[in-house]
Amino acid sequence: MSHQRNLARLARTGAPTVDTAQELRDLVIYGSDYPKVVQTLGAEITTDGGGGLWQWDETSTDTDNTGTVLAPTAGGTGRWLRVVDGEVGVRKVSWFGIREAAAISQAKIDNLFLGTTEPYTKIIFSPGKYVINGTIDLTAAPDATTFVAEGCRFTCLNDEIAFKTNTLFNAATDPNDNNVKRRWTWTGGYFDNQAATRTVSVAFEMRAMREVLLQRVYFQNFFRSIDLNYKDTYTISKCQFYNNVNAIYTPQLIKLTDPLSTGSKLLNVN
Repeated sequence: MSHQRNLARLARTGAPTVDTAQELRDLVIYGSDYPKVVQTLGAEITTDGGGGLWQWDETSTDTDNTGTVLAPTAGGTGRWLRVVDGEVGVRKVSWFGIREAAAISQAKIDNLFLGTTEPYTKIIFSPGKYVINGTIDLTAAPDATTFVAEGCRFTCLNDEIAFKTNTLFNAATDPNDNNVKRRWTWTGGYFDNQAATRTVSVAFEMRAMREVLLQRVYFQNFFRSIDLNYKDTYTISKCQFYNNVNAIYTPQLIKLTDPLSTGSKLLNVN
């Protein structure tokens, strides 16, 4: 009942604001005077940058993905849908509770791509410092996904893979490459591996991908900065490699543009 009174108060005052996405889920819709639009201050906490405007769609049954669709705690038909202005297909990681200092979780990454129906998707990391404390699988990202990480620092705590795709190419069962990911772009970011040993650590391990562009990324202290496991088109542009055992490990020569390598073997062709 407290949420009912809160929502009624917001409707009367014209200030429909709640702290988090969960508080918005918990609001009970009743009567005819409830606000159609409510603002959240944050995703999980008020300072995480994941707030925004939400509009109630009484007919929606979309799956709750925590960032652009919220299902009411009470259940039933109707969803809160994030109001997004500007470029179609943009998703900010802060909307999904990914924030500075906290380790990036696989569940939140998976939610990023839940319900993506646009012809392309742009994933934006807000500038700041992020922690990777385990391998993050990006396989769920659709074709033509662009990741923007300008001004971001990713601190990797363990001697393991940071970001990977797990799509496997099989010429016998998939002759048309239907399972191969295509046209991914990653721009920006400073990756620093702080594990005590470096025997398997990789910043990006990409399997069965085509037309991949990595640009303006800095890699430091990895066993392999980039591990490419499929013989196709990769472009590595204006990336910097410092103190890595192997900067790039690949099954074939790739297109390199303006690389800068210090204390790293630039190319290891297996």
